Amino acid sequence: MHCVTVNFQIGTFSVLDRVTSRSRQFVYDLPTIYEMPSNKPINFKKDNISISNSSSSSDEEAFSNVLANNLQKSFEKDFVIEAIGLYNKDITICGKKTRFEIQMLLFDAVAKASVLQIKGHSGYSSCSKCTAEGEYLNGRMCFPDITFIERTDNDFKNQTNENHHVGQTILTRIPGLNLVSNVPLDYLHLILLGVMKKLLVGTWIFGKPPHKLPSRIIDEMST
Repeated sequence: MHCVTVNFQIGTFSVLDRVTSRSRQFVYDLPTIYEMPSNKPINFKKDNISISNSSSSSDEEAFSNVLANNLQKSFEKDFVIEAIGLYNKDITICGKKTRFEIQMLLFDAVAKASVLQIKGHSGYSSCSKCTAEGEYLNGRMCFPDITFIERTDNDFKNQTNENHHVGQTILTRIPGLNLVSNVPLDYLHLILLGVMKKLLVGTWIFGKPPHKLPSRIIDEMST
């Protein structure tokens, strides 16, 4: 039997009330777009995919909170129902029986914590791949130890490390989906927009000597 594997990229929205500056995060999966209520003024901002509500009333703030919670619950419920249905359904492609399997769920840090119901990336015991508690260095959560115990799929399912979990995710209901081995680390934010951005911008271009590069080299890099 053939197998169709599917990868999902899941990110985050923020719902912001401009007066109170209070923000709520919720998730989206590509390419799904959830319909917003037409009777409420919602402005979309593309760069951070944020939803901003300019009203100052407490009713509008409450609406933002309800919208965030409902969208996330709707996403999770619909996603799980559809995934289970596809997993249990006989699929025939070009005359060959094929089974459905989710190979990867790719999250950014905020979406991962929200959907998997685990500690956020700035908390202790927040690493999704090991059981290290971590420590704060220069105001940031770090995992400097090179010897550690790997987190396993069974560990996650059974919640053997209580400090890592903040609740129970319904994604565990999806057959064949392992929420450690099938959830890779986010290369874009960890490496490209994380380590490399800090080195390139914070150290080599705008840093201090002796690490700051000469302007001539910076100009050559930019051309």
